[in-house]
This record gives sequence, structure tokens and C-alpha cells, in this order.
Amino acid sequence: MRIVAILTLGILMGCSSSNKTLDIKDLAGDWVNTKYLKSVQKTKSARISQYACEYSYITVKSDTALFILSFHEGMDLKIIPNKMNSFYCIGYNNDTIKLIVSNDTMIVNHTANQDTFLKYPMQFPNESLTNRLLTKEIFSGDYVNVDSANHILSFKDDGLVNGFLNYSSYFVQDDYVDAGCNLDILYLRNMPDDRFEYTWTYLNDTLIIYKLDCQEFDTISKRCVITKKGKLIYRLVKK
Repeated sequence: MRIVAILTLGILMGCSSSNKTLDIKDLAGDWVNTKYLKSVQKTKSARISQYACEYSYITVKSDTALFILSFHEGMDLKIIPNKMNSFYCIGYNNDTIKLIVSNDTMIVNHTANQDTFLKYPMQFPNESLTNRLLTKEIFSGDYVNVDSANHILSFKDDGLVNGFLNYSSYFVQDDYVDAGCNLDILYLRNMPDDRFEYTWTYLNDTLIIYKLDCQEFDTISKRCVITKKGKLIYRLVKK
């Protein structure tokens, strides 16, 4: 659900030798909350990290800032220039959100909270921030398959895989506010519309991937409402 609104943004430059006047275009890009990023890095869980903060990330395009709330809802916020290095808008509930920007760091003050956002590097146009972040921070790298004669398998930052017999790409689910989302979900694909569900855990430097099975199926909605770990598929030790 998106709530279209106008938000107040006060943007100031941090200590810098440059006296450049900020423009809305200088904010363009994807900004990730450091609380979310640190949670992903620590827990290696997209599901747990979803609840690490209120605003997970901000995407600025043109004169609009899209604030994503825990990967489940979003607010499109209109940015209105005011004067040198500052922008002002009014939120849907008249709250004021102020941003202090220095290089690739943004301090966001909203209600009684303060969060730090980092501009996250993207490689391709229209690339999903969350999929780029989750693939890079949780999976990216080369692994030794200890159950298959030490065969090498690779997860790439761009969502491609190497060394898998039946798969060519992967992506990670980021929103777990739904039935059947009680475990982290990894999708392995051999075609864009053909995907297979797995879940994973980490044991030190070993990535353990299981088939995702259904524990409880709802006959009325005709879908799985509780999942469980199935057969162990891969034990991968990072090189």
C-alpha cells in the first residue's frame, strides 16, 4: 500500500571543503537504513531484518522520495525546494522529517527517532535495491559443496549463479508479512517464470540450504500458511 503525501525535508550539507548548493538531483538514488543493513550482515536473515527499523530504505527519483516501511508499505513524498541546501514538505499527518546529508550519508530525523541511511551502490538501471542488498550481503561469493566432491558453486551480486546443475539465477524474498512466511525464502530459477523455493541457515561459515516444505495447508485459501525445513539440499562452505 502506498500513501501519497507531501513531507517536510530539511537538508543541510555536513562539514566539507565544497560550498556546492544541493539540488534535488543530488539526492537521487537508493538509501538503505544502517539498522537494516547491520541486521542483515549480523543475522544473515531477510525475515528477521525486516523488523529492524521503521523505514527500511528511501528511493529518490526526480522530486519524489519513496519511503519504504518495513518492506510492506510505502509513502511517496513530494520534495519541494525552499532555499540553498534545504527542502521543505508537509507529511500526510503533518509530521516533519528532516534530513541532513553529507556525501553518501543521510541522517533522518522523524518523530522521536533518528536513523542513518547510506547510499547503496547499484549496478544496473531499475535494479531492485533489496534484491541487490540481500544477494550481496547474505549469499554473494564462491562456495565449496562439501557433499559433492568439493564442487564449486557461486552466487553473484547480480542474482546469477554458477555451478548449479539446474539453475541459472536466484533472488531473496524481502517481505514476510504474509501467511507461509515464517522462514526465510530463497528462490532458485532456471527460467524467469520458473522458480523453486528453499530456505537457509548459516552455521559459522557454512551455508546450509533446505527445500522449503509446507507444514500447514489452508484448504479454504488453498495455500500454505506455515512452512518448515525440508530435505537438506546443499552444505556450502564459503571459500
